Amino acid sequence: MKRFTRAVRPGAYLRVIEPGEIRGGDPVEILSRPAHEVTIEFLFRAMTTEAELLPRTLAAGDALNAYYAQTIRTRLAKGVRPSGAA
Repeated sequence: MKRFTRAVRPGAYLRVIEPGEIRGGDPVEILSRPAHEVTIEFLFRAMTTEAELLPRTLAAGDALNAYYAQTIRTRLAKGVRPSGAA
């Protein structure tokens, strides 16, 4: 996990709409892109190594998982220090 965190490689996250088989080379269609900047990578960085990004993650609104939204609000209420702050 430390290796993935240092490399900011949280992995790919896709939503399955219809179960079935997929193989290498099969097309992947992007159906929509949100108007906010919050990606899985952005959220990963905010939650692990760059806490100063936490306030910006809330811009995702309802697209943000309820667990993460609550965790972020709790951390912000406690006061977030930028990464590396003493």
